[in-house]
Amino acid sequence: MRVSYYVGQQDRFPAWAASAGRPILKMTYEDMLAQPDETFLQLIRFIDPAASRETILNEARIRAPEPPSGRVAGELTRKFLDYIEGRGPA
Repeated sequence: MRVSYYVGQQDRFPAWAASAGRPILKMTYEDMLAQPDETFLQLIRFIDPAASRETILNEARIRAPEPPSGRVAGELTRKFLDYIEGRGPA
């Protein structure tokens, strides 16, 4: 897709929000990179206006899931290398 498509979609967001009767929060990738804490605190406050910074930082900790072990990918890599080096079934 072309950048102009996304620019056009961005221009339509306010109309979509108005038709849904809901507010929108504009977040940019650049904001997330430059000011990640403030940007995500803003998102949390948008979702839950009663949330305070202290509550968010001290009580609302969420444990991230562990990354997958990669066993399947490792086995696939091993089998592929065996195959291309002539050590596996044809």
